[in-house]
Amino acid sequence: MRVLLVLFLVMLGAAAPAHAQLFGDHEVFEAALENDTDAVQQYLINGENVNIRDRSKSPLLARAAEAGSTAVVDLLIRNDASIDLKDRYGNTALMQAAS
Repeated sequence: MRVLLVLFLVMLGAAAPAHAQLFGDHEVFEAALENDTDAVQQYLINGENVNIRDRSKSPLLARAAEAGSTAVVDLLIRNDASIDLKDRYGNTALMQAAS
């Protein structure tokens, strides 16, 4: 499954990084980790930042990729999430998906 997620991230592009908000709502991260596309979609419909980061500075896309939440990864990329944002250790979503 992770191989498919890695290939998916490599094949898809994303917009240039927008300003990434730090210390985001934990609920959207929980939804992403549970592959709950409805909750993440509602979060985005409300105009929230697709490039939000958690307290450890990990972007939402990277956390979803790490969890193997392919539907949420797809949703975030289709809503212009940056695939190039790095966490505090220098890891991108692609690196998280491959690990």
